[in-house]
Amino acid sequence: MVKTYHDRVEESTRRLELRSAAHTFSRIISEGTNCSPFEASIITEKAQEVFQLGAYGEHQALQPGQMIWQAIDESEPAGKPLSECKFKRIRLTVLSMAEDREVLKKHGHSAKRGQQILRMTQEAVDQGALLTQEDLAVILDSDVKTIRTDIKRYQKAHGVVVPTRGNKKDIGPGITHRDAATRTTLIFSRARNMVKQAVRRSDTSRKNNFFTIRQLRINFAVPECPWRYIIVALLSTGMLLK
Repeated sequence: MVKTYHDRVEESTRRLELRSAAHTFSRIISEGTNCSPFEASIITEKAQEVFQLGAYGEHQALQPGQMIWQAIDESEPAGKPLSECKFKRIRLTVLSMAEDREVLKKHGHSAKRGQQILRMTQEAVDQGALLTQEDLAVILDSDVKTIRTDIKRYQKAHGVVVPTRGNKKDIGPGITHRDAATRTTLIFSRARNMVKQAVRRSDTSRKNNFFTIRQLRINFAVPECPWRYIIVALLSTGMLLK
């Protein structure tokens, strides 16, 4: 069956409802007492009222720009149904006023979201949980496609891997730690080959293996081989050419 945009929104909403502490508590009650889901929901409602939880909870002391979120526990494996996953209540800094405004002013909305995404995913990891792209889309009032694009741009610009659940567990189309390591190896290999070829073209004697950039005539504008990798290759040329 072909899913429409409305169907995907409804599915996303149902998935997010599974993340609530109330749903987790209801499931535990239902499984532990063999009562019906309806009875478990009534018990949950009364427990929240008595113990001042959920909608009945007292105001929590959060810093400006922070929020509480239910995220999947870091120990949960890939492929496990969301309804069976354990969730953790974590604190996230959605907005860091000074830092985020500065990035927005200099680099635009996508870069600002990228910084927010990295900050929140790192905070989640520090608290033993992992955020999904779906989590981030809801928190930042965006959509999953935009979040995915922002993550790719940020990772490419800064050479980091954003620790989302997809990246950490190798789920979905994101750039995983394994992908990043492979890409780095390939780029360095490319840089090393460029250095070797440049040395062979050079008229300079190879007796002491010391060369200048002008003598090697390396093209630092090659897009798939950033200059930082060429510099590393240059530093190791003496060993590579023996």
